[in-house]
Amino acid sequence: MTELRVFLGTDSDWDQLLLQLGNASIYSSHKWSGVMASSGWSSLRLVTANQKCALQVFYKRISHLLAIAWIPGGFAGTTEQIWNSWGRDIQRHLASRSTYVRIAFPNHKIVNLHADSSWNEVESPMGAQKTVVIDLSKPHEQLREDLRPNWRRNLRRSEKFSLSVRTLGDSDTAAINHLEDTVMHYKQLPSRTSRHGGDTVELLGEHALTLGVFDEASRLLSVRGAAIFGDTARDIVAATSPEGRRVYASYLATWALLSMLKDRGLTSFDLSGIDDLQNKGVSDFKRGLGGAEFAYLAEYHQTTPHWLVQPVARLIQFRLPGISS
Repeated sequence: MTELRVFLGTDSDWDQLLLQLGNASIYSSHKWSGVMASSGWSSLRLVTANQKCALQVFYKRISHLLAIAWIPGGFAGTTEQIWNSWGRDIQRHLASRSTYVRIAFPNHKIVNLHADSSWNEVESPMGAQKTVVIDLSKPHEQLREDLRPNWRRNLRRSEKFSLSVRTLGDSDTAAINHLEDTVMHYKQLPSRTSRHGGDTVELLGEHALTLGVFDEASRLLSVRGAAIFGDTARDIVAATSPEGRRVYASYLATWALLSMLKDRGLTSFDLSGIDDLQNKGVSDFKRGLGGAEFAYLAEYHQTTPHWLVQPVARLIQFRLPGISS
């Protein structure tokens, strides 16, 4: 049995190791630790002695008695030697009497979990259970041909209006956040309790690509952004104003982003989940891009002592700040 130990290298060393191991996610990257820190989470990077397995743990101490550990990026590398012990390893490193550990697997690739009886599948996972992934290795012409007829028709409609697309930067953070708030008010959604998309984009820096669609009066109508790690991208921000909806601006923003990601040499674009029950309209929009559907792996959790697992899981259902990231 191999123990997990603290990774002592630099941020750059960490990202390089993740990419070498494979199956890594933006949620395991050093930039995402900054995103989580903005919601009050500390980070802990752990590796096996042979550096064949690595994971980034985010944790909060609820009291001197309880620590909550959240691993949204899953594992990089192989879990064969550590699955049955790594929960205890995390508790040891956090030096807490009680520890709740929860792990998600944001990649749709199948891995061997080697789970034992101390791990339980989460009944109410934080994220969607399925996703759509676009294969960016295809030629531009094929990607456009793969669009479903209605999606392709709406894209053509957007291209007939006097709209412009440009890359957004740190100076646009407030505008992106304002657009998100406008959309929430328009849809009569509850007040935001999580981080704004614009703030996430700013924290990710060069690991994000965000595009905005503007009208002739330079008003921001739609925004679409992706987090980038290695040669993969993940959808992280999307919003379109009521005025933008009337000119199909979301179609132009999404297609422009997909095209630019391909031009930058990325190989896949994960649209970060579909949920027909909670948001069928958004799910249909994502399916319209013509990508392949995949099921995410289940989330698992473990608590020491074991009887705490359900009480803490119910606490997390109320969205402990940042855990849904």
